[in-house]
Amino acid sequence: MSAPVRHYAALLVTTDPTAPDAQATMADLRAALCLASGVHLDDIDPALGYDMSRRSFDTARASWGSGPLGLSCERLRTGYERATAYWAARRPEWMADWPQPEAVAA
Repeated sequence: MSAPVRHYAALLVTTDPTAPDAQATMADLRAALCLASGVHLDDIDPALGYDMSRRSFDTARASWGSGPLGLSCERLRTGYERATAYWAARRPEWMADWPQPEAVAA
């Protein structure tokens, strides 16, 4: 891990989430972390600072597609729905091979 990446990561985890403008500060730090990690500027969400690159999408897709998606747990279902909505809103052209949940047996 490079020095700039360590620097921005440390700032991000030590930012007080209750401070004024904390959300904007955290978004700026996430964007700086992305840039320091080699993410192209066009692949960074300007409002949230998240990595929206194809590499990030493929990682998210692989994490949801690595096992059966029964989604019987509410927490898993919520996480899956959030991830699906995030990527569908930002990169709809990549959603064709997004993993779909299996039917949950009652």
